[in-house]
Amino acid sequence: MPTTQRRKRAIARTREDILEAAARAFSRRGYHSATMRDIAREAGYTAASLYTYFKSKQEILGGLVALVTQEFLVKFDEALPAGMSFRQKLSLLVQRQLANADRRRDLYALLMTLRPGDVCLPRPRDRKRQSPFWHMEMQVVRFTEWLRENATTDDLGGHDPEVAARFMVAIGHGFLSYWVFARPAAEPVTRQASLILDLFLDGIRGAKVARTGGHDA
Repeated sequence: MPTTQRRKRAIARTREDILEAAARAFSRRGYHSATMRDIAREAGYTAASLYTYFKSKQEILGGLVALVTQEFLVKFDEALPAGMSFRQKLSLLVQRQLANADRRRDLYALLMTLRPGDVCLPRPRDRKRQSPFWHMEMQVVRFTEWLRENATTDDLGGHDPEVAARFMVAIGHGFLSYWVFARPAAEPVTRQASLILDLFLDGIRGAKVARTGGHDA
C-alpha cells in the first residue's frame, strides 16, 4: 500500500478514535461543560495534538453528527433476503436502524439536547437543503429512494414515497426522543420496532385492529 494511502487511513482511524472519546466525554459532562482537554484525556492525547485533527469542540460535534447520519444511511444499502414482502423488508430495515440507536444511546441523547448553532457541519451545495436540520433531510431523501426501490404504489396506499418517508422519519424521531428522555431506564428501543411499523403502515386505528385480530373496539 502506498505511503500516502496508509497515512490517510491512519488519520481516519485516529479521528474516529477521537470521536468515540468525545462521545464518552460529552455523555459524562455534557457538551457545553466538556472541554477539549477532557476529550484529549479521554482519547489518550494531549490537548495540543487534538487540534491536529479537529479545529474545535464544535467541529468534533459535527463529526459525531456526521457519523450518526452515515451509520443511518448505510443501513439502506445492506442486502435484503430474497422473497420478502414489503412489510418484512421494512421491518428488517427498522430493526437495523433501531439497533444503531440502542448501540449509540448516549450519543443520541446528547444530539437531542443540542441548541441551534451548536453543530458545525459542511452544508450541501443543494440550496433546498440549507437548513440547520439538513442531516434529517438526508435521511428523508435516502428513505424516499429506498421506498421507490422496494415498495409498490399499493404498499404505500397510493401516497407519494417522499411523503411516506417524511412520515416514517418523524415517527422514528418521536420514538427516539421519548425513549431517551421520558423513559431513561426503558428497554431497548428495538422492542418498539413492531409498533413503529404498525403505526406507519396501518395508522393508529389500523394498528389497534391488527393487534386485536381484525376486531375494532
